[in-house]
Amino acid sequence: DSPDVELLAPAQTKNPYYAEFGWLSTGSSVKLPNSDSIWQIRGGQELTPSTPLILEWSNGQGLKFIRKISVDDNYMFTINEAVENNSGTNITLFPYGLISRTPDIVSSATSVVHEGITGVFDNTLKEVKYKDLDKGESKEFTTTGGWGGFSDRYWFSAFILNNDPEQRIKIHNTDGKTYQIDYLAQPILINDGTVGTSTTRFFAGAKEIKLLDKYTKQLNIPKFDLAVDFGWYYFLTKPFFYILDFLYNFIGNMGWAILLFAALLRLVMFPIASK
Repeated sequence: DSPDVELLAPAQTKNPYYAEFGWLSTGSSVKLPNSDSIWQIRGGQELTPSTPLILEWSNGQGLKFIRKISVDDNYMFTINEAVENNSGTNITLFPYGLISRTPDIVSSATSVVHEGITGVFDNTLKEVKYKDLDKGESKEFTTTGGWGGFSDRYWFSAFILNNDPEQRIKIHNTDGKTYQIDYLAQPILINDGTVGTSTTRFFAGAKEIKLLDKYTKQLNIPKFDLAVDFGWYYFLTKPFFYILDFLYNFIGNMGWAILLFAALLRLVMFPIASK
């Protein structure tokens, strides 16, 4: 009977925490949608796991931007971006995405698990604490595939990259209190009379190990389970978790599950201890 958890918050609130996706260009001649653009809704008015939301915006220069947002029951969003080019000329656009946040630094500093910016780039886990980024400081990576976002004790957000080569990742502290992680994908050439597309996934939900492992297999997300801080002994702690979870579901009491697990571990180690 606990209240709903409000994980994200709009830009103008006390502690903003939001994701943004779209397109960039190399010059200013192409008018692109921004935070002031008014999109038109096509079809259903409500985003649910069974009904996606489709938005359209035209720039007045022959470009129509179409955004389709879908979500599943566990808050994995899929953002399909399309650009219809009827401008009379070929254009090149860069897909981008970002997650911006003004976190509660005090609570995260006292946590025993990692709270801050986290991600897997080129199959390697990267963790950056808030205190490690001074005002105006940034860190940059290049990666083929992976994911990145913000991690709390029980919740996290992340954008999931496709497998295009050398996507640029940037983590920075913009003003001393606001942190951002963003990516810039490879350019997409959209010839006149054709449609350019880009697809991104974005997760904002709970750190449930079985769910993260399922996404790893279904969506080919590398090491998505590392959003959970298993520590240095990952190769032991994750199997231990699965054993404890099994015992808990079997017994129905976590205290007894821990005691039984300790007894089983003692039994397995008895020959070595006896020797």
